Amino acid sequence: MAFYPAQGYTAHVEFGTAKAAPLILSEQHFTMLTEHLRGLIMALCADEYYRTGVQDNFSIVTGGSYKTTWMQLSLSKHKKQFVFKLLELRYLNSIMHIVTNQLARYTGAMMDVMTYFRHLPQLLVNISNPKPTTASKFSTRSCMKN
Repeated sequence: MAFYPAQGYTAHVEFGTAKAAPLILSEQHFTMLTEHLRGLIMALCADEYYRTGVQDNFSIVTGGSYKTTWMQLSLSKHKKQFVFKLLELRYLNSIMHIVTNQLARYTGAMMDVMTYFRHLPQLLVNISNPKPTTASKFSTRSCMKN
């Protein structure tokens, strides 16, 4: 799960690592993946071909004998692909309820997140310029023994 200020703090699901430029799926793309996940696994187990239609520049295709699945997201001139092996898809299927729950909770808390980030610059100013307190009025000499 991730969110990006440049994309309006909407929730996204990332696949991959930061080093390899992860595939970032929107909520609609992730929903499409969850709808097709069982069919993908069944097709890979049976050595069958499985292909989704292209929806919102996102498609999923299985690869036959190597038991792999390619997810592809085409944004303007940039194409991003991510490859899953059968065991990885099975693992994803086993944790899908966790990721789906996180996505639903984040989406439900979206207004709170937006409010927080709108007020964040003011909070940072208050933290970096604290008001003087009574504790700063005491001298360190009063704590020393004569």
